[in-house]
Parts: sequence; C-alpha cells; structure tokens
Amino acid sequence: MKRQPHTWCCRATENNTTIWANFGKANPNTQLAEINVRESVFMPAESGLKYITVNGFHLLHSAENWEPPGLPLQVGAIGPRMGKHWIIENCTVTNARCVGISLGQAPGVDYSDIDAFGAHIVRSNVIRRCGEAGIAGQKGATRCLVAGNLIEDTNYRKEFGGWETAAIKFHESVDTVICGNLIRRVCYEKYGAFGIWMDWANQGTRITGNVIYDTQAANVFLEMNHGPILVDSNVLVGQGVRSNSEGCVFAHNLFVDCKFDMVSDTTRSSQYYQPHTRKEVGRKHGVPADDKWFNNVFVRRGLEGVKKAPGYAADYNVFLEGAQKSSFGDEHSVIHPAEAEFRREESPLGVSFRFRVNQTPFRLNAPWVDDKLAGVLPTVGQTIEDARGRAIRVDTDLLGQKRAAPVAGPLADLKPGENALHWSVKRQYKNR
Repeated sequence: MKRQPHTWCCRATENNTTIWANFGKANPNTQLAEINVRESVFMPAESGLKYITVNGFHLLHSAENWEPPGLPLQVGAIGPRMGKHWIIENCTVTNARCVGISLGQAPGVDYSDIDAFGAHIVRSNVIRRCGEAGIAGQKGATRCLVAGNLIEDTNYRKEFGGWETAAIKFHESVDTVICGNLIRRVCYEKYGAFGIWMDWANQGTRITGNVIYDTQAANVFLEMNHGPILVDSNVLVGQGVRSNSEGCVFAHNLFVDCKFDMVSDTTRSSQYYQPHTRKEVGRKHGVPADDKWFNNVFVRRGLEGVKKAPGYAADYNVFLEGAQKSSFGDEHSVIHPAEAEFRREESPLGVSFRFRVNQTPFRLNAPWVDDKLAGVLPTVGQTIEDARGRAIRVDTDLLGQKRAAPVAGPLADLKPGENALHWSVKRQYKNR
C-alpha cells in the first residue's frame, strides 16, 4: 500500500489518527492536500423534515461511511433523512466517499405508514465519482421519482467490494419510478457494480426510459422482489439483466449484447405488501415466475438462455444479428440476421447512439402493453399501475414522445434505416 502512488492508509487510536499517504510526484508541502472529515454536506440533524428544495448546488468531498441496509441512519453527501416531499434538482454531487444522495432510513419514523415519508423528486443532477453508490437507500425511496440524472464513474477507484455497489440501489421501496437517467461506468472490485439494483422487497417499481452501459455487472439487477416491476423503453448495453424476482414485465426495450440471468434464491424470504401500502401481507423465496417480455428489440443476444418458468410469456419481439427467441413463447415474434450497426458516441453530459433496422419491426401487429396484456400478478394481486392504482399503458417512448402505435423498441419514431438517439442531462433552474 505504501509503495502504491496516490493511495493512503491510517491508524486510529483513542486520542490520535495517523495518516500515511503516497503522493507520487506531488509535494503536499507546496500543493493543496485535503483530508475529508465532514460526514455529509447537506443533511438534517433530525428526521422527518418536509417540503425542502435543494436546487443548483455543487456538493462534493463528503466523508460518509459505508451504508449497507439495516443501519439506523443511512448518510450520503445529501439526503432528506426520511423526510417527505424533498426536491433535489440541478445539483452536482461529486467525490462522495460512499453514497452521493441517500434516500435511506433514519430513526424516529413509522415505516409502516406510507404517507409519513418519501415522495421525493431527484432530477437533473450530475452525480460522479461516488464510492459506493450514486443514489441509494432503504425504505426512503418509496413513491419517489428519480429522473433525468447523469450517474457515472461509481466506485471509479475500485476500492469497494461487497454487495452494495451500484449507480442506483434501493431496498424496500414502494411505487418508485426511475425514469430517463443515464448510467455509465460502474466499476468492479468484488461482487457488485450494477447499474440499477432493486434489492429486496421493492414493489410497484417502474424503470423507464433509462440508458445504461459500461457496468461491470448487470445493467439491471432485480433481487428478491415479488412484482410488479415494469422495465420499459430503456436502452441496455452489454451486461443485461439479472433477477431472482417474480412479476417483472419487460416492454419496448432495446437490449444490445444483453444476457438474461434469471435464477432462484430459496435460502431467503422477502416480504410483499398490500398494494400501494407498506403493510406486509406475506413473505416468499426469490423464485422466477410470471415474467413477461413484449415488444422488445434484441441485438446479438436474445431470450435463448432463459429457462421456462411458471407464468412466463414472451411475444411481439424482434431478434436481430443472431439473437434468438425464447423457448416458451414468441409465437408472433420475428428473427432477422440483419446487422444493427450499433454505435455509441459520448459527450461530457450525454451520449448518442446510432443503429439500423430494416422492415422487420414494422411487420408485427403488436398490441399495447398495458394491464390487460400484463395481467394481474398473482403474488401481490396487482397489475402494472401507478401509485394511485391507475393502470399503466406503455405509450410513451424513451425520450418522452407519445407513441402513435406500439412498434417494438424504445423509440416512438423508429424508422427503417438508420436511427439516432441523443440523451443529455437537462438543467432546469428556477428563479430562487
């Protein structure tokens, strides 16, 4: 450690902390050297504060500790400490030691009362170089909207292992919407490094309109949930989906080189709730069942590796460049060897994709993906619906445009030939 440039270690006793640092060629006697000791930058000292807006701040160099689930208090560079109706927008959060934005639990809150906390909006932020996670928390993300954020270079030093590393990681959230985010470069040390990780007893989740690539584990990990989880209108590149959940609906996505790893976990049991509440009504193992794939486009890898399970269904999908159908459905789906010529060009605040399709997607007379097609998911007794119990129809594309017809893939204006998709974080400053 002492010989490795740009690393440090310390030894703490009751009265002293001694730090050893290897500065490489830099001289700390002539250049600025900072030691971060402040646990958070903007976080209340008491739980439950409501209706606070944080707009346009630059928050950096917080020194919070590792934040696994189960801690009485989960701390980030910024967080509402289990308050309600916070808006965190247009901020830049960088170099948080562990978690950038914490929506995690805190003492003094009745977690069984869904109206007591949550319902936050986290939007249009740039979240970079956080060690453990960009946005994370247990319970506190309930009824939240996480939208339009750029989250990149999570665990960029590869110094953290364990099962907590992800750009977004939530436990026990209800009716959470994760929409329109760009997630890239989630780095691996050991075990983790996921894009969006819905870990343990999340219910009524919608993951829609996100772009995720360059994660060193799965783009999306759905762990120990019982549905419904709607994953629609996303672009996922490279690592794909891992799941030991049930009741997941995948619709209108573009999957490029994505593997589906659907596994069982019969060693643990997670809870599920009365719909749109946090009132626990039962517990089950994590066993795949009742997952659906409709109106997706697959490039190079398809559903050929997914084993049949109870309630599985797939249809009206498009498989290109060698991607293959499922063994349990896809009666109306189409396969074509055409090359998509998928290309990517990055910018500091966004990304552009270009890809080609032929007439194949337009030969499908696909139905709308809605509550009728998805059906009622039997464990929770709920279909795909919003926090107010209103049924969802997937009629808006990745960029927020209304679909005239349910053409496969994430773009409403998909056309034969080359298609372009541009994503950039949008800052919407208000008069303050």
